[in-house]
Amino acid sequence: MEAEQYALLYQSEDRHWWFVGMRAIADAWLRPLIAERAGPLEILEAGCGTGAMAVHLGQWGCVTGIDLSPLALDYSRKRGLEWLSRGSVVALPFPANAFDLVTSFDVIYHRAVPDDVQALREFARVLRPGGHLYLRANAYDWLWSEHDMQVHTARRYTAGDVAARVTAAGLRVRRISYANTLLFPAVVSARVLARVVGARAGRREVTVPPAPLNVLLLRVLSAEGSWLALRGFPFGGSVLCLAQKPGSGERGAGGGH
Repeated sequence: MEAEQYALLYQSEDRHWWFVGMRAIADAWLRPLIAERAGPLEILEAGCGTGAMAVHLGQWGCVTGIDLSPLALDYSRKRGLEWLSRGSVVALPFPANAFDLVTSFDVIYHRAVPDDVQALREFARVLRPGGHLYLRANAYDWLWSEHDMQVHTARRYTAGDVAARVTAAGLRVRRISYANTLLFPAVVSARVLARVVGARAGRREVTVPPAPLNVLLLRVLSAEGSWLALRGFPFGGSVLCLAQKPGSGERGAGGGH
């Protein structure tokens, strides 16, 4: 990711409708899991970026963040995060069975992740038996934009792509859905228009819009959380997957590792 993108993320993640709304959507799937557990969780934020999501996850336990970028980790420290490590998601520097929950938000798409299935195997390795992975990935190759170049995108996914990779890593898919569905027509229109007129979208996509528009978009996106708590969407701008590591003595759907 370009240095400018890290600065923009750090400045916008606490207020931008997309980031705030996606945290609300993550909560819709994670809260029921947290309610099942006794006591605080050991959580790994795999690809913590500038740290806003790791701070949010801290309400449920002790969060360890890892990122390959020293710049990202510097921004995370500015948010007060202490349990940080520099490293790659394809070779996590943690022992097996160390975490109750692994989260990874728009990370495995990156060109710094040469093998996305290997990254998922690493997530499975560090999960405790019965632990969960919450994964978000960007959807559809045909949505490729200049912003993808800015953030070093190597690949985009369908829900089927994600399910196949998660299964191959030895995890059991519990839920999978698209998200950012209600605003999807606007997303597609904006991407198509940008291609036609040659607009530079990289900065605009992570800049907080005027307050009234930001509030409106946030309400629309956050509303998806109520729907996703019970059912899924057949299309959208992101793919969400909740997967579980088999308990002791069980085999994963993909045969383990």
